Amino acid sequence: RSSRQAVLTSAGQELLIEGRRLLQELDAVANRVRRIATGWESELTMVVDDAIARRAVFDLMEAFYAQRCEDGTPPPTRLKLRVEVLAGTWEALLHGEADLALGVPAPSASSSIHCEP
Repeated sequence: RSSRQAVLTSAGQELLIEGRRLLQELDAVANRVRRIATGWESELTMVVDDAIARRAVFDLMEAFYAQRCEDGTPPPTRLKLRVEVLAGTWEALLHGEADLALGVPAPSASSSIHCEP
């Protein structure tokens, strides 16, 4: 080592990338198991167009958590909110970065996405 700062070797960099991928896969498996066990998604990522009023989105989130499971507890689903502009809502949905898009400007050309008004 010729400097005071540690630098990853190419093998170390590959190990880091692969380790992150494995941790993401492990997290995905745990989420699927929780969903099957409880009947609820463990996490739902919503992407919202910037033009949508924040109060309306927060009201929807409050209504979601006001629901009750069979045992009387609130839903175990963690809601993640992401705000995008213009085509960013579609991009997030199409790239698997969001599960639900609100306030999208126009239908997507993708046939793999279900749209409702």
